[in-house]
Amino acid sequence: MILHLGYSKCMSTWLQSLFEQHPDISYAYRTNYFQLYNSTFDKGLEWYRAQFIGKGRLFLESDEHLLLPEIDQNLWMNKSNLAKVQEVLENISASSFDSLKVIFVYRSQVDMILSRYIQFVRSGGKLNFNQFFDLTFRGEKYLDYFDYRFGKLHELMFDAFGSENVFSINIDDFKLRKANILDELASFIGVPILDSSLPQSAVNVSPSTAALKMQLMLNKLMVARKKTHVERAKTRFGYLAWKGPMKLIEMVDSRIIKDKKRYALMTDEQIEEIKNTFAEDNKLLAAITSQDFKQYSTWLPK
Repeated sequence: MILHLGYSKCMSTWLQSLFEQHPDISYAYRTNYFQLYNSTFDKGLEWYRAQFIGKGRLFLESDEHLLLPEIDQNLWMNKSNLAKVQEVLENISASSFDSLKVIFVYRSQVDMILSRYIQFVRSGGKLNFNQFFDLTFRGEKYLDYFDYRFGKLHELMFDAFGSENVFSINIDDFKLRKANILDELASFIGVPILDSSLPQSAVNVSPSTAALKMQLMLNKLMVARKKTHVERAKTRFGYLAWKGPMKLIEMVDSRIIKDKKRYALMTDEQIEEIKNTFAEDNKLLAAITSQDFKQYSTWLPK
């Protein structure tokens, strides 16, 4: 039994397509069986096993929100708090599955927070990045919204499942060592990953800074309440009158603008603040994973 726990915005769409299409994998997506809220656990183990599709010998569930277990009722976005994540891990480790293994994917905290903001706007959010940053990060608010202490998370995972049963991927490392990491992943899950099984186009491409600013203007004009975890966005002039232009902006953007300039949404001071906030934990992460984070631009403070 394998669980892909997240994070969202960490090539989860690509991995899910790989797992779903693999002939040796019986696949399930977001059953909520291990979630803290709105859990389906009471439906029982037989119900859970029936959610897997396929005839593969390996059972694998993907839920990119297991590491984002809470939902903020004001901003309507998932939150990552390590105390709550630990509860999720304890729920999983207490389950009656033999040989349980977990996979999770992460990226730099700068990229994680930027990606969460981009998704916030794409879902109908109306805050600019400065407002979003003040509400969710400063004054230790990050511990409630963006508790991306990946070193500590590794330790929690090791305590819950054993280090030999945890496979983590840093996206920056994946970009440099894709073939090697896929070989390591295949060895970890026990089924081959062939070139023919790799998804070619299952990638969720984020818009450029220019496109996102246009979407933000559209949200301010048309959105009454952004998308929630159960309902689509509520708009003033009809849902399609908002969603159509949002999609059109992204379609034109993807075809025309090559340099997305996403970091232009943030100031240099905000980027350094994020780096400094997680600097000590990233030293722990480097020791655990034996990675040299100096080679990546968005991890370590100047």
